[in-house]
Amino acid sequence: MIDQQIEFIRPFRSVVAVGWRFQPCDEGTRVHWQMTGRMPFLFRFMAAGTRAMIEKDYDLGLAMLRGVLDPQAEVPRLTFAGETVLSPWHSLAYDWSGRLDDMPAVMQQQFPLLGSEIEQQGRAQIGPAFTAFHSVDQERQQVQCSMAIVVDSEASAGRMALKDLGGGRYFKVSVQGSYSFLGLAWYAANSHLRMHKFKRDRSRPSLEVYENDPRAVTSSNELLTTLYLPLK
Repeated sequence: MIDQQIEFIRPFRSVVAVGWRFQPCDEGTRVHWQMTGRMPFLFRFMAAGTRAMIEKDYDLGLAMLRGVLDPQAEVPRLTFAGETVLSPWHSLAYDWSGRLDDMPAVMQQQFPLLGSEIEQQGRAQIGPAFTAFHSVDQERQQVQCSMAIVVDSEASAGRMALKDLGGGRYFKVSVQGSYSFLGLAWYAANSHLRMHKFKRDRSRPSLEVYENDPRAVTSSNELLTTLYLPLK
């Protein structure tokens, strides 16, 4: 049992009590947490959103703690590398829109097709596979994106599309670990930008770059992904 307090400074000052309870289970330890405090009436519409944000913080923290306690467990490792500038990437791309839940299955199908198209043309893949997120609606769970692979300038579109994606000023975050942690990594990256008062450029896509081939690793903890958040 652990009891603690959290002090909120914005948008209003508040001190809340947080309680942790631990229960052994077959899979390890089940963690229960609750938060109790007062909120001004006019701000109570924020309660559900505040809970959702804090849940993500705890989910990420517990996943990282599990990695400390169990060396064999899947664990995310985040590095906030800071500002960088990218040149546009000439890419063979597949444009897709749909539900976030459907995206992993589409990626498993489309990235091999992109690679096959490059091979059939006898061209070279000169950079990583990546996803450019043009819009993400978390409330409706909808996404518009381009799944792409960087190619040389002589490649043709074939069955796909040729696009120059990326380019400009970005904030870079490195993620080591399973792709299942990428949702939490994006949340942490956006929270970091807000905390340090960086301005997102909504006119350019965010980039999720897959730095190594998942078929070439022996553990999901070896997967490397880089997130690029566009800055004004």
